[in-house]
Amino acid sequence: GASLTGISGTLVKITSGTVSSGASEIALTGVFTSTYKIYKIYLYDWNGSASARPYLRWYTGTNTEQSSTDTYQYAGAGYNHGGGGSNWGGADDIALIAGEDHRPDTDEHFAWEGTLYNPAGTTLKKRLVFAGGGRKNSDNKAFSSHGALEWSGTNAITGVRFYPSGGTLDSASYVIYGVLI
Repeated sequence: GASLTGISGTLVKITSGTVSSGASEIALTGVFTSTYKIYKIYLYDWNGSASARPYLRWYTGTNTEQSSTDTYQYAGAGYNHGGGGSNWGGADDIALIAGEDHRPDTDEHFAWEGTLYNPAGTTLKKRLVFAGGGRKNSDNKAFSSHGALEWSGTNAITGVRFYPSGGTLDSASYVIYGVLI
């Protein structure tokens, strides 16, 4: 088999799970510590009750959700199979992690992965780089979403909350790994 020279690291599973139909969010606290400098976050089988976009907020301390004005600066680019693009960005009290509303059909789902860098650090702002995709609600086209966000705080991030812009989740699964380097 093929090998990659100069790359090291092992993924260590921190947490995983699913949410039940009717859940309003995926709220994970106490998952990010100083044990790892890099974390990989995966969302999959995200299916909602309504056409909605996925949002994110960080937790600090024991369970404090960060929701101050203009603390999340995010930018992303997307494309769909019809040749259209969806670029988005902003500075807000939440982070938008895809530029399209995804379809709530029972056989559709949104999938996403992100890399969070040094969440326990207290000197630098927090950075998340991500990629994902699903199916647009407006014209039923597959779409991609790639982007990055910066959180303006420098205190340690300990958890994350994902939730749809409207409706509830019919299903969603997640797994978070620490990268042992």
